[in-house]
Amino acid sequence: MGRARFTVRERRFSAEMKRWCVSMTAGLYCSQLSIANYKCTSRKRKLILLVVAVIYMFIAALGYYVITDTSYDVTPKDVRRLSILLKSTIITNWNETTYDVDTSSTIPIQNGTVRKYSCDVTTEHQDLLCDVARPNFLSNYKNPCWKESASPVQCIPYFQLIGVDKSGTTDLFYRLVRHPHVEGNQGYIGKETFWWAWKRYGLDLQKTVPRRDFAYYVHFFQEAAATIAGTVDDSGFHDVITGDGSPMDFWDFRGWTDIPQNDGLKDPGILTPHLIHHINPNTKFIVLLRDPIERLYSDYHFLPIKRVRTPETFHRAVSRSFGVLSSCLHGNTLRHCLFDRSLHQQFNKNARLHIGFYIVYLHEWFKVFPRSQFLIIRFEDYINNIPKYINQVYRFLGLAPVSLQETAVLGILSPVRENVTKRKVMARPMLNKTRDILRDIYQPFNEELSKVLKNEEFLWL
Repeated sequence: MGRARFTVRERRFSAEMKRWCVSMTAGLYCSQLSIANYKCTSRKRKLILLVVAVIYMFIAALGYYVITDTSYDVTPKDVRRLSILLKSTIITNWNETTYDVDTSSTIPIQNGTVRKYSCDVTTEHQDLLCDVARPNFLSNYKNPCWKESASPVQCIPYFQLIGVDKSGTTDLFYRLVRHPHVEGNQGYIGKETFWWAWKRYGLDLQKTVPRRDFAYYVHFFQEAAATIAGTVDDSGFHDVITGDGSPMDFWDFRGWTDIPQNDGLKDPGILTPHLIHHINPNTKFIVLLRDPIERLYSDYHFLPIKRVRTPETFHRAVSRSFGVLSSCLHGNTLRHCLFDRSLHQQFNKNARLHIGFYIVYLHEWFKVFPRSQFLIIRFEDYINNIPKYINQVYRFLGLAPVSLQETAVLGILSPVRENVTKRKVMARPMLNKTRDILRDIYQPFNEELSKVLKNEEFLWL
């Protein structure tokens, strides 16, 4: 695998291009002789030669693009080989890590044990574990807020809606902030700060951006903090909360090499869950999970990258991402491949196949936080019964129920869904051969996910 295979049409085109190039070269030579015979002026001769040369280069470049298409023709044997590699990762010990402990403070890992981490590595950028102390949260606030001297009250999220992309997170977040006791933030679309996974490392979807420190993150909740501080119940308790709805926080760990405590490691020991726990160990997490096959197709149509979007181009994109992942797995762990920065860029350009391995990321979160701090909902269940799951989220966050009259006024149960990918709605169905490849890749991980969550619906059969 990994070698481009051309269709009969492409090979025929290649042969025709070679014959055309030979005849074109001969023609160009003959045209020069013809021009000389007709005793054209020097200026006319140069102009004709220039036009012919431009046409020649344009057609040659077009032919080169077609016959060197890097799409993969994935065979059943290729799929079986990758499936074996992926299934082997299910058998391995999820809790195993290469992190080498040192002196200083500790972080939690699974089963209630702790692990020491070091502050010995110096860095020009903020070391969150060592440079930022956990705030002294105010006891009469439900939301994690604190106050320093004469400064206004500052707050960070009570909950984080961490994923996953194209699984209804925007729709759910917008319905949540319509509750009288929930405030949004000042991030993108009033929902996403991009900080934990991206901006603190100077990353974005495909480019680099200025690095931002923890104070920058807190700034996103400045308006929410003012509302929270100014809202009290009869007992003087501040019961309004705020949240962060950045779905990439669940799966995008590619900045791990910039965490000083991971210095010198091949695979990470400290990830986003550890950093969030250091700041607020009581954070509540909401996760929406969608059939990874359908999620990937929606994501392909949604991602703001200029490209032609058809079932055929999607198949080629999946095939290229398949090749990237397969090549990486020879000699590397799945964690390494899914968290690798350079591979992320290749997935972004093709199809973000890596996001669909939900259980791999979920294990990283469960190593740090107890299961009780997570509410995990299937996207398909949510969109089929929004009232049921909105109320479930309210209970999880300890919010008071909203009356039917208030629900109607606030638009909490509006039938209009937010942020639906219109291109996906209008697109033709994906090819069956593409679906077959994706089913073989994801199914072992869906099986593990359903076991961990004790719910067979997460098999998406």
